[in-house]
Amino acid sequence: LLEHFGVYWITRVALDGYGELMRSGGRTLRDFLLNLPNFHTRVAMIFPNLQPPSFSCTDVGPSSLHLHYLTHRPGMTAFVVGLIQGLGKMFRTPVVIRIVESKAEGADHDVFHVQWSDSQR
Repeated sequence: LLEHFGVYWITRVALDGYGELMRSGGRTLRDFLLNLPNFHTRVAMIFPNLQPPSFSCTDVGPSSLHLHYLTHRPGMTAFVVGLIQGLGKMFRTPVVIRIVESKAEGADHDVFHVQWSDSQR
């Protein structure tokens, strides 16, 4: 359910309510994911009481990366998977997400391996 809600949030709520902000995040899925820290900084300026999650990227390649997700909110991993799937739809880029480290299984934070078609570069 959370995964489906994540897709819905990107494809309906975010694009309708924050369209300009969403479009400013990058022209490709890869660019958007790399710009996520800047995106949440801008959102925090609009909503000063918001405590947004933290994202960072490592192992960045032409068609994949590791997305690190840190949050104080438990149980949101499936929602983030849905958000990434929704971003894939937004950018018309097929995406495959695999959880490589899980906070629920004792890791410090969640890490997702995100892979897409490299034709979007």
